[in-house]
Amino acid sequence: MGKRFYTKEEVEKIIQRVITTKGFVGDHFTKEDIISIAKDLNLDVAIVEAEIEKADEMLEFEQAKSLWRQKKKKEFYELTFALGAAILGISVVFSVFVPEGEPVAIILSTLFIILEIIAYLEAFHPSEEKVERGARKILRSKKWKKKIDAFLDSLLDIIPDKLQNK
Repeated sequence: MGKRFYTKEEVEKIIQRVITTKGFVGDHFTKEDIISIAKDLNLDVAIVEAEIEKADEMLEFEQAKSLWRQKKKKEFYELTFALGAAILGISVVFSVFVPEGEPVAIILSTLFIILEIIAYLEAFHPSEEKVERGARKILRSKKWKKKIDAFLDSLLDIIPDKLQNK
């Protein structure tokens, strides 16, 4: 009999059975659970940890993309309110105080509506490139915030020591 090859599905089922027989139940695992399973399967733990790190980074990136989309939608609604108020104000001012200025009010209102359409497309139908760029910007700002927080925490740890030594 020749060498047997297993399909990806068969391998997944085998590993699933190993996981179940080891006492792991459910669909959620801690990092320690995954490392324990990797050790049981004689897998290189360093590679598994690197893959866990990649999975964490991918999840964080997906969350940042979602946050960016939410932020853009919120900005759109804020702009809609502001533009609506501006159009209403312009209409009232020109109809009450400058009746011959009606064409100006119509032109400005049309420009505001065009701006609103552009903002809608940006908020609800952005390109994937824009979403990813926005997500990377959010992640960079979070990274800097963590660094600043760590620096401030270290300062707060040092200051009481310096005051006590005086």
